[in-house]
Amino acid sequence: MQTVLKNINSADVASYFIWMPCIMGDSRDEAVERVSEFQDPRVHNYWDDKRISGDAWQERLGLSSFAWDTYFIFDRSVVWHKNVPEPTFWMHQIRSAEDKAPFLDEKEFESRLKTILAIKDKGVQ
Repeated sequence: MQTVLKNINSADVASYFIWMPCIMGDSRDEAVERVSEFQDPRVHNYWDDKRISGDAWQERLGLSSFAWDTYFIFDRSVVWHKNVPEPTFWMHQIRSAEDKAPFLDEKEFESRLKTILAIKDKGVQ
């Protein structure tokens, strides 16, 4: 995602990274260390030690386990309420979700994000 952010220099992009314990050794300290890799003022980092966000995304996306290594794009018109909204586009790195959305391809993700930004710039809603 660092490359995507470097290639898209738009103030209309905000990135929210939610770090949570997913595999052995994941910890808040490790997440804090990894945060230094993302030196971009548009990046906001959060630690979710109870994997609440992963459970919420599991329910929204219809996954068989909590969601992690998922990458979402939301159009500016998406409204957030109590429950997480349907993403405009998403990709993942979860083998059990292969039938739900494409496996992460950063070039494709970047292309989709650029398309959504271009539609917004043309004033199309």
